[in-house]
Amino acid sequence: MKKDEAEVGVRYLSHVWRNQGGLEKVSSDNLNAYDFIAWLRSNQPKYLSFRDAVGSEETVERWFAQEFRQTWKY
Repeated sequence: MKKDEAEVGVRYLSHVWRNQGGLEKVSSDNLNAYDFIAWLRSNQPKYLSFRDAVGSEETVERWFAQEFRQTWKY
């Protein structure tokens, strides 16, 4: 999978994960990227199979932070 394709899917799936996990009422600040990546690894691992200089999971973590306005953590 190409990185740009993975980005679109990951950003969408981060919201699917939040809704399916019953986390709609949890503050965006309290959502955990590592929990999302574990869910992604179990349910949609193809979205972690792109090439990236820093590693796909680190990039997915950054996209997650951008989606949920957590970039202040990094």
